[in-house]
Amino acid sequence: MREIVYTGQYKRDLKRARKRQMPEDDPNEVIRLLAENQPLPLERRGHGTFW
Repeated sequence: MREIVYTGQYKRDLKRARKRQMPEDDPNEVIRLLAENQPLPLERRGHGTFW
């Protein structure tokens, strides 16, 4: 399992998302999955031709 380190930029982005009333569970869920080395759901993966 990887260690999660929240930077100042992440905290500012999260604060901005709260002001815009965006759901904050989505980024935290993705971060948790990445930290646990689990695959992301299809709707959260990047574009297929990007990599």
